[in-house]
Amino acid sequence: MKALITSAGLGSRIPELKNTNKSLIKIGNKTLISRAIDSLNSHGIRDIYVITGHNAEKVENEIAGRATPIFN
Repeated sequence: MKALITSAGLGSRIPELKNTNKSLIKIGNKTLISRAIDSLNSHGIRDIYVITGHNAEKVENEIAGRATPIFN
């Protein structure tokens, strides 16, 4: 099975984020996107793609080796 995570947008409706993607928000010591990838992995899903856009480089650094980025 494959999974697709969208992470291309800017968290513009959350003023505190300024120029950060929502997927890079940390809860505890993990970003939301890491939590999503971990959850998919725990269900046996290893073929994961992440659509990036704004701050693509930061998202790609966060998912390196765990998911395949697709720039939009």
